[in-house]
Amino acid sequence: MKMRKIAKSIPWRKVRRFSRGAITIFLAVLLTPFITVALMLVQTANYNTALSAFDEAMGLSANATLAHYDDYLQKRFGLYAMDQSVSMQGRYLTYFETNAQILANSVAAQNTAASGQYPLSDAETLRRQLMEFNKFAAPTELAVETLNIQELIDKLESLGNLDDILGMLNSGLSTANTMKAAYDHLESAKTHSQNLEASGGDSLKGKYNTAYNDLKTAVSKLSDALPEPEAEPSPGDYADEESYQAARTEYDEKMDEIKNLRQAVKDAKLTCLAANQNLQNEISAHSQDANQFRSDIADLYDSATGLAGGPPLYDAVQSAYSETIKGMSTAMNNYNTNTAQPYINGLTMEYGKILAIDASADSISALDDAAYHGATVSGYLSSSEIDHYFEEQKKQFENDSVKSLIDGIVNLYNSVFNMNTIFDPAYSANIDSAYYESIGGMPGSVVAESGILDLFNSIGRIIDSASGFAGSILTLNIFGAIVKIIELINSILDFFNALASFVADIITNINELVSSYYKLYLSTYSAYNMPCRLEKKAKMTNFAPDLPAAPAITAITGIGGLAALADAVNAAFNESGNDLAFNGAEVEYMLLGSNSEVTNQTFVFAEIYLLRLLLDIIPVVSNPEVHGMAAATGPLAPIVYAAEILGEPLADTLLLVSGQTAPLIKTRVHLTPSGLASFAGKFLNEGLLGIASLDTGSDGLLPMNYRDHCFVLLLLTVTNAQQVARIANIAQMEGSYHYRNHAFTFKLSEAYTFVHATSDAKIKQFMPSLMPESLFTGTRTQYRGY
Repeated sequence: MKMRKIAKSIPWRKVRRFSRGAITIFLAVLLTPFITVALMLVQTANYNTALSAFDEAMGLSANATLAHYDDYLQKRFGLYAMDQSVSMQGRYLTYFETNAQILANSVAAQNTAASGQYPLSDAETLRRQLMEFNKFAAPTELAVETLNIQELIDKLESLGNLDDILGMLNSGLSTANTMKAAYDHLESAKTHSQNLEASGGDSLKGKYNTAYNDLKTAVSKLSDALPEPEAEPSPGDYADEESYQAARTEYDEKMDEIKNLRQAVKDAKLTCLAANQNLQNEISAHSQDANQFRSDIADLYDSATGLAGGPPLYDAVQSAYSETIKGMSTAMNNYNTNTAQPYINGLTMEYGKILAIDASADSISALDDAAYHGATVSGYLSSSEIDHYFEEQKKQFENDSVKSLIDGIVNLYNSVFNMNTIFDPAYSANIDSAYYESIGGMPGSVVAESGILDLFNSIGRIIDSASGFAGSILTLNIFGAIVKIIELINSILDFFNALASFVADIITNINELVSSYYKLYLSTYSAYNMPCRLEKKAKMTNFAPDLPAAPAITAITGIGGLAALADAVNAAFNESGNDLAFNGAEVEYMLLGSNSEVTNQTFVFAEIYLLRLLLDIIPVVSNPEVHGMAAATGPLAPIVYAAEILGEPLADTLLLVSGQTAPLIKTRVHLTPSGLASFAGKFLNEGLLGIASLDTGSDGLLPMNYRDHCFVLLLLTVTNAQQVARIANIAQMEGSYHYRNHAFTFKLSEAYTFVHATSDAKIKQFMPSLMPESLFTGTRTQYRGY
């Protein structure tokens, strides 16, 4: 009741009049935040839409800029990079100004700029593009199926016969050194024989006889002058002074005569003793040499027979040396080194008798030849017997098949390495390194394979030793021939030891190869997308060469052998020339990386030769004809094996550089009586004259041409980093040559694969009158690339 009274007492009319507009205010307060949020959302949508349009305009401009790619790089190398003929900044701005029209008045662009990023000179950028390209373009699967890389790897990893060869050569070297020692001792014995056999006054016998006769005469004269006067004259024994002086003079003269005769006997005695001793020394030295010779024969027998029961490769060597041992044993059958001892004893006794001669009155007597000079100087191996043995040994060295084989190998090497067979003189470019230094240098650094040079020089030493051996044989100088055998085997051992290191490097690269397909992709690209010395047209369809043509080298002077050639091409490795690009031998550059095309070709020839050597070792050492030739050559058996092992891959390499093929698995050895016809037919007829070769049958399985061998060498001898660097260099060289007449200088370091664009975006508000400056500004950054 009380509340009702209070309510009735309130003036409600006045209250209603006072609260007019409250709802409006209430709604205004309530709706303002909602409207603000809504407007912010609208503005944000406008910002995002404008920014998206801005980004779209930047992206369209970048893509349009990327569309101007270098057509030459794409066609030649399958690589994408922006054209350098026009400024990238100007081109981008042109497109951006056009595309920015879609923004109307919603966005204002300021400080727009574009620059290139990630050029092809960057190794990782180039590698990624090459890998992307090769996933589709490189005939990897075809290469694997055709060349049977796994078969090749298995063959190289199973080169256990290299140890057998080193063992055979070391055993052969030991035997050859023992043979040389035996020959040296026998030659020394021959010299002693000749000294003992010589006659005349200057000979040992003549000097001894002269000394004995001089002693005999001196003793006789002393004997005649004796005895001495019984007593010295005294003045008291004579009647007068004159008689005393006459007796005194006679006595003094007599005593002086006896004194001189006694001294003459002593002098003659010493001379005779020395002459006797010289004879004893000579025959003793002869006996010692003969004994040492017999010991050498025993050592030689042990060395050669020790090869028996070893690897099959040793059998022919053991058989070959057994003939030499037999000849040496026969030469000594009729000689007993103890035969000389009685004669030495006789000279010793005679020496003692002469030594006992005393020039006194009590012992002096005339010398009796029968008593004092009865020793005979004999009992030694005569020089004629030794000469007969040497003549028999020479016949082994003069074996027609051996001399023909060694002469043939030497002539083959010398003729090849004095010809232009190892390089095509039409490809003789020498890169102008000074020009590239002036534009920033080559994008990739390259390093020569130093091991190849060592092997190259060792081949040269082998040829020099083989030539010296052939010359010694022709002059019938058996000692010179033995020395050359030792030099030759040592040179061959050096070569095979270096080859073992080469194989170790290959095995390392094989491990890298089997770990991924990366190297397989790169090597396939390098081998089949680059021109080589045999063909300017590669197998890939994107190859469009624009290569220079240079005058051919007609002759290279000052190169007389392989070692000299290695020195000459090595000196030209980084030599600067006048060419911007190679003439066509680019696969060879991929393998070595020299500025000189001649150098690259020469070393690739050597590398292919080494690869063929590794592939040919097993067929050569297991060939029955090679075994037969080695067994028939006496001490030359290791050299025959080495000559075949070194010569066979040379024959294969000559076939390859003449456009022929050589099988991965050989079934025929060329440098044998049955294989020479095949080699001559293939090399001479088809290889050089261009006419159909004789039907010589198959040489083996999985034939590989020159380019295939280069592909294998890239897999096995060149690292991934080296290949990428050299591809970059080739792209730089060819690009420089291709654009040589254009208004710009081509640089791979400016062959950009990404556009880096930046611009300051200013988003305009709906009601700019409320705030003259935009609250929505920012820098936009974009990357667009191939």
